[in-house]
Amino acid sequence: MRRVAFSATILIIASVCTMGQGLGRAIGINGAGEIKNKYDRFDDTTTVSLSFLQLNENSEQTLYLGLVNVYKGASPRQLPEKIAFSLMSASTVDYQLAARSSLRAIADGERVDLGNPTLINTQRIDALFVQVTSVVVDYPSFKKIVNAKHVEMRLDNTEFSLSDTQLAKLRQFEAAIRP
Repeated sequence: MRRVAFSATILIIASVCTMGQGLGRAIGINGAGEIKNKYDRFDDTTTVSLSFLQLNENSEQTLYLGLVNVYKGASPRQLPEKIAFSLMSASTVDYQLAARSSLRAIADGERVDLGNPTLINTQRIDALFVQVTSVVVDYPSFKKIVNAKHVEMRLDNTEFSLSDTQLAKLRQFEAAIRP
């Protein structure tokens, strides 16, 4: 668990500096939605990450999702217990995620509570207000989203649906972390 939290923090720092599109261009987001698989032969661990995938965009806010999982060895030997989610909001207004915000989903009609993200960082970059949060989600809840055909999500007061392309990226990530 400690390694997942540490890896999520590293991913957050790296991703905030390097992410995708829309409002994100203003803060230098590149490679959004890219899945990376990196083996560390010294620690004998593999880190699989999905760099910040754009979830929604409107005139005031863009929301991104990053995922990370760390397992022992060069290939997974068992199903993961947890997945680290990182969410970044880039907003043109002084938008603040609520102190008790929750991440919820409806996957093919089934409600899925993904937990309460913890605020990691808030900063202003030029005209944008950027907030990064993180939450560790249990694998069965993540799997419900990955297996669904239609997923709606809500973080605080921001609601959005996952597109077929976004779900395909989540499925690619999930395939990379299971035996």
